[in-house]
Formats: sequence, C-alpha cells, structure tokens
Amino acid sequence: MKVKLKKYFFSDTLKAYFLNEVNMDRSAAHEKLVDALLVALSKAGDCRVWRQPTGAAYRDGKLVRYGVLGSADISGIMRNGKRLEIEVKTGRGVQTERQKAFQSVIANFGGLYLVARDVESVVNLVKSAANV
Repeated sequence: MKVKLKKYFFSDTLKAYFLNEVNMDRSAAHEKLVDALLVALSKAGDCRVWRQPTGAAYRDGKLVRYGVLGSADISGIMRNGKRLEIEVKTGRGVQTERQKAFQSVIANFGGLYLVARDVESVVNLVKSAANV
C-alpha cells in the first residue's frame, strides 16, 4: 500500500511569526550580558557553564527546531553537583510562561534557576549556592 504525504507550506507571514516566537530577537545588549556572565562565572571557578541555545532554522528548505522551548540562556553545573540555569533579561524583558514552567522543573529537582540582569549579583549568588 502506497501512502501519499502532503506537504504543507506556510505563508511568509506565518513563517516569520513562528520563527520570531521560537527564536526570539536577541539584542546586542542581551548577547553582551550572556558573554559577560559566561566569562565571569568561568573565572569564579564555582561552576561550569555553557550557552543553551533554543530556536529554529531552515536547513535544506526544512524548518528544524533545536533546544528545549523555555530553557534558560545559560546552563551549567555547580561545584556541589547541582544544576544551574540562568535566564538573561535586559531592558524590560520578562520571562515567558514556558520559561516560568522550566524554572519550576529545575527548582522542583533541586537545581538553581536565576533570572540575570547583571553580572555581579549572579556571580555572588552562584558562589553562595555552590558552597552549600
């Protein structure tokens, strides 16, 4: 038995809307803060951290999603073995509902989830939490 698969094509407007929802526009200030946090936390030595990208891109004409929707911008592990997640916000940025749900999962399993707006406070919080 031969099965025909239908291909669905989205309008350019719908594609733009979908991609903007999944892969939020990242401002230069946001990227600068993410970079500064990665460097500062790595130098502090209380954790190992890395970028945790989430989004969508076209590959060979097909839309491919990557990452976990709602996950934080920075992921890592602290010296005490606990999971670390840092959501970076600049300007008037606020968490999405998916990000709040992800925060709940991390907290319920004993990890540390932070919303970062500056470097110094995050480094201090991680130092305190990692040495508990």
